[in-house]
Amino acid sequence: MEPVMKHGRSTWDRALLPPDEFEERRLVVERAAEAMGAVAVVGFADSSHPGLVGYLSNYLTAGALATLICVPGVEPTLLAGLGGGRDHPFIKGMSLVQDVRWFPQLGAGIALVLEEHGVIGGRIAVAGFDECFNRARADGVLAALAGYEVVTFDDALDGLRRNKREREMSAMRAGRAILGEAGSAFLASLQATGDVHGALVVAERVAKLRGCRDFRALGLARDGSLRPWPEGGAGSTSWSSDPFTVYVAAEYLGYWADLGVSGPDQGATTSLCAQALEVAQAALRAGSSGASLQAALNDRLGAAADRVTLEATGMGLTLVETPRLSDDDSALAREGDLVCLRVWIRDGQAVTVATRQVLVEAQRCTPLEDSRPT
Repeated sequence: MEPVMKHGRSTWDRALLPPDEFEERRLVVERAAEAMGAVAVVGFADSSHPGLVGYLSNYLTAGALATLICVPGVEPTLLAGLGGGRDHPFIKGMSLVQDVRWFPQLGAGIALVLEEHGVIGGRIAVAGFDECFNRARADGVLAALAGYEVVTFDDALDGLRRNKREREMSAMRAGRAILGEAGSAFLASLQATGDVHGALVVAERVAKLRGCRDFRALGLARDGSLRPWPEGGAGSTSWSSDPFTVYVAAEYLGYWADLGVSGPDQGATTSLCAQALEVAQAALRAGSSGASLQAALNDRLGAAADRVTLEATGMGLTLVETPRLSDDDSALAREGDLVCLRVWIRDGQAVTVATRQVLVEAQRCTPLEDSRPT
């Protein structure tokens, strides 16, 4: 696990996501930058915010900040690593970008690369700036770029990432299938042993052996407590006798999937989860808002809708992306959106969760696993 802990992803499925996929994305980003008058785009990423770096280079950092500098017409430059260049061969193997460098002063490094490419002034579009920097580091980078007009590229990038490409969809289908296998293994282990912790070990093993880099789980116990995995260290069996639901998520080739897995003793609540998902899916189409989905739940479920909390957001390189239908009153679904529907059902203190990933069409939406290119 050491290389993964230090560097991030340690495999790259070039059959599913070949280099030309990222080259095509770069051309789209360059056109968007040129449309806003930018002479270069600079993206920042960390382990929680892959942003432009993950989208264009395939590089996912496990912790250290990474920076991608894109000037139209020339090969991009990736500023990454743990210090010096000792891990750059690894990064080059996992990234489309082969110009990989490290600078102790990030702002000075960015300015130097821009000057090398003949960009000595003009408008620079930055993505991930607010997400990845504290105030002191942000001020240092901005001071180094004082000779440029710095504008945000975040909204443009959200729009590009919102329109999932077919290879992205294929990666997400594959990740969702792997997570489904992990959920089935979890339930089979739980039925055999009654040990929730042991069943989660089995589920994580299935996900990791099938190629998932990251696996996360949150147990929702009947007493209302949240129990992140792992809790109490290896060998802890504190959940063994608790009824529960478990929310699990996994990342495959940079793309996330999630799933709700419930214990066998929550039949009525599990049924309400399934019904709420069906109602939300039936109501979702191009032009839908979070309010319209909630109205459909209220209309179809009656008083039971008071127990339901619906989340409807995009999903992709992160678990929550644009569109954020349930968080933004002004957001509307568009044809081609990949939306994750999550319903949370309250039963006293306990909460049960179920999820479904769907592709929005003009007059309906289709489960991700059923959608295929036309």
